[in-house]
Amino acid sequence: MESEEDVDEQLHALKRQNAELLQHLQFRNEAEDKEIRSLFPNLAPEEHVIDFFACALSSKILLQGWMYITQNYIIFSCNLLVYKTKHCFNIKDVTRLTKSRHAGVNPGFSIHFQDPKDKVSFFSFFDRDKAILLINKLSQTARGEDQPDQDEDQEEFDYQEVVASISAEGESAFPEIFPAIPEDDPVHAHEIFSCEFPMTTREAFVLLYTNQSKFTEKSKLHEASSEISISPWSPSMEGKDSGWVRELSFRYPLDGIPMCPPSTMVHEVQQARLCAESDRLVISYSVQSLDVPYGTYFTVETKHVFSPILKETPNPNPNPCLLYTSDAADEEDSVDLGGRRIIKKKKKKKK
Repeated sequence: MESEEDVDEQLHALKRQNAELLQHLQFRNEAEDKEIRSLFPNLAPEEHVIDFFACALSSKILLQGWMYITQNYIIFSCNLLVYKTKHCFNIKDVTRLTKSRHAGVNPGFSIHFQDPKDKVSFFSFFDRDKAILLINKLSQTARGEDQPDQDEDQEEFDYQEVVASISAEGESAFPEIFPAIPEDDPVHAHEIFSCEFPMTTREAFVLLYTNQSKFTEKSKLHEASSEISISPWSPSMEGKDSGWVRELSFRYPLDGIPMCPPSTMVHEVQQARLCAESDRLVISYSVQSLDVPYGTYFTVETKHVFSPILKETPNPNPNPCLLYTSDAADEEDSVDLGGRRIIKKKKKKKK
């Protein structure tokens, strides 16, 4: 039996490896520690249950049980009569997690491993995001990815240089329009989330949305999309006060969603408008899933709204901007920025 001092030393060692796990690593789940050792007696003595979740393993039926997460393993146990089962997955073999829903309503996620054929799915979580966050952090720690190489994962960004390079090519750097951008219909203005960026709206556009930016491509790759094609921005055909538009196409994985193919081609149209007077930036998205049953009968419409805010207290950046965002990216593990979502059904034209 380990002493209290030994357990504390292990806790501090792991905290030193990854400071972001500080709020998660609380090795005081003694009953759960006994349970995992009854399931797998050969577990190393230093393995302790960090957290545990009631959930269901996707099989021929949903097998309700418990998921136990230790420093190095994801353990699942089900005691349902003839369906009694147990599994132990090594966290260092986890390559990515993808959010999904069973039957379109039951929240869960899939765990992907180094072998592409290996994948397990769990549903019926009360707090799915908490489990995903913990597994992601432990997986990064196991692979030594806590401090990614800055040259590979971060881009140098100089706002003035980017703007100057665009202007040097004789192009406008921003999709400026002079009339105020109208507010959304209250029926559709469903604000889900907002956050503050330490930059101006123009800096946000240059960093995230210009043709030179890699943000859109990287976010699509992060959510495991492929066959990505992004056209350059061009003036909207609807007139000079409609800003810029561009088109994207990509193949998006559906990860076993019922009655759907393994993946679907997606057509996305983006519109960018920047009010020259107020510096309010609106990025609108209209998305169609081409291979999903009835997918061409409706579009999912999303908006990112960047609005300047003024600070009364001193701030290194006097004009930060506020981003309104929604759950448009809720079904993936990407750091996609959401927006306001509207679903519009297409009307058939009478012949």
